[in-house]
Amino acid sequence: MSKQQLDNILRSIFSIFTMIALAGGAIAFILFLVAITIGGDMGNQLAINIKDIYIPYFIKAASVAVISGLIVFYISGTHALSLNEEKKKEELNI
Repeated sequence: MSKQQLDNILRSIFSIFTMIALAGGAIAFILFLVAITIGGDMGNQLAINIKDIYIPYFIKAASVAVISGLIVFYISGTHALSLNEEKKKEELNI
């Protein structure tokens, strides 16, 4: 497996798991709003279930995204906040 193929796979993993984490956060937010709206014991139980069951999966997805993103930085030798204009121009094919 070449370095470019590994870079592409890790970028795909990063993208997928980032989207899962973001979508999961949005879903959890909406469910918490529903729990607040319902209120009482039922709303309380819904909020506890969200916290205990669903949110840990989204945190794990975010962790996988961060790890794969860091590996991409290590493999490519660049990062998003690089001040080196030559590498940026090469990436953009300018």
